[in-house]
Amino acid sequence: MAHLKRLRPPKTWQIQQRKERTFIARPLPGPHKLREATTLNYVLIDLLQYAKTAREAQFILNSGKVVVNSKVRKTLRFPVGVVDIVSILEENKVYRLVYDKFNKFSLAPVNHKEAAFLLCKIVNKTVLNSKKIQLNFHNGRNLLVDSNAYKVSDSVLLNANKIEKHLKFEPGARVYLTAGKSKGKIGTLEKTEKSSELSPELVTVNSGTENIVTIKDYVFVINKEFTL
Repeated sequence: MAHLKRLRPPKTWQIQQRKERTFIARPLPGPHKLREATTLNYVLIDLLQYAKTAREAQFILNSGKVVVNSKVRKTLRFPVGVVDIVSILEENKVYRLVYDKFNKFSLAPVNHKEAAFLLCKIVNKTVLNSKKIQLNFHNGRNLLVDSNAYKVSDSVLLNANKIEKHLKFEPGARVYLTAGKSKGKIGTLEKTEKSSELSPELVTVNSGTENIVTIKDYVFVINKEFTL
């Protein structure tokens, strides 16, 4: 299905003019789940309000001045996921897709230095026949490395597809919650709790005002420059 009813979009979407138009573009299939992503059409019309219609949004994209994670994108339904970087070259502005305090998608301004780095969470890794390690990231990217020091749930900062910094999933790490009741909060990882094979592993995160117990998969290790 290419479109969604504007009256029943994912709860994370802030829909403008909800009743004036029937449909809104649905993200193309990709690395992000529907509830964790939106479209460039939505970003340009509803979040940035640079366009009023899909035709106007497509005109902006055709100019080649909209960049997602360092690549020019020209497709209205291209999926933009949480922590992805969106650059508007004509405006000389850079944003990161995050959740606001109402658990809705929002764009947080990012400085140009930070925009050069892509924050990626390791969701899987595989040892290949060549003894290389393949890291699989939350955004669908893959990377071959020689070291086995990287673990699932760690994060890395990529620059030109090279690892600039390894962010370990360990007590004291700065983390961002990407799902659950506390979605959108930043805190410090306190501890992990092993559970039975049938239950997800739990972690405790200190947000500064409370200790949050949540599922390990909901935790994204971030760098100190990450802002909302």
